[in-house]
Amino acid sequence: MVDKKGFYEDYHFWKVLSHDSAATSSNFKTYSFMSDLVVGKSVLEVGCGVGDFALFCSAKCVSSYTGIDFSRHNVTQCRYLVPEFSFIEGDVFKVLPDYESYDVIFLAHCFEHFSKRDGVRLLKLLKKRLNVGGKIVLLMPNANAYFNAAASRYIDVTHEVLYNEYSIKQIGFKAGLSDVSSFNTVVGGNLIERLLNRVVLFFFELFLRAAGYEKKNPRTASFYTVLAVDDRYD
Repeated sequence: MVDKKGFYEDYHFWKVLSHDSAATSSNFKTYSFMSDLVVGKSVLEVGCGVGDFALFCSAKCVSSYTGIDFSRHNVTQCRYLVPEFSFIEGDVFKVLPDYESYDVIFLAHCFEHFSKRDGVRLLKLLKKRLNVGGKIVLLMPNANAYFNAAASRYIDVTHEVLYNEYSIKQIGFKAGLSDVSSFNTVVGGNLIERLLNRVVLFFFELFLRAAGYEKKNPRTASFYTVLAVDDRYD
C-alpha cells in the first residue's frame, strides 16, 4: 500500500526545490472570480497549499477561514503567513471538523488529486458541511482545454483524473449536488493581451467549426465549477 502522506511530503520538497512556492498577494488575480463569493462569508479551503487563497481571503474580510492540507510543511507555512486563520494538518476525510459549517468551500487545483470514487465521497462529505445557500467551488485543470489538456493531466504525477464541464456535473449529481455550473477562467495579462486572446480564440473556433469539431465551453486551461443543492429537486 502506498504511503500517500509520505509521498506528498516528499513531493512538497521537490516542488520547493524546483519552483518558487511562496504565497504572495501577486497571485490574487488567480482568485479574482471568488471575490463576490467570499466577502463576509465563512470559508473552508481543502488543500490550502502554501496559503495563496488564505491571503486572498484575509484581504477580502471573510468572517472566518479554515484551511486543511495533507502537508505538514504547507500548514506550518500557512500558520506563519496568516496567523489569524485556522489551519489543520491531515486527511480531509479524518480531520474535517464535525461541528462546523461553511458558506463557501473551496478547492483550488486539489479535486483532480482524488480518484473519481473518492471525489464523490468528498463532495458528499462537504455537502453536509454547507450552510443553507452555501456553495462548493472547484478550480481545476480543464480536460476540454484546446491546447494543453494532456499536459495538465500529466504535468503532476499526483493527478488522478481531469474533468470537463460534463463529467464534473455527473460527479456532482452523484454526490447529491444538482445545481452545477462551470465557467472559463481568464487569468493575467493587460487589457490588450486579453482582447488579443479573445480575437485569437474567435478565429480558432471558426477553424474548429470548419473542420467539423465542436466548440468547447469552458475551453480555458483551467475552469471553475460552482456546486450547490438545488432546493427544487433535493
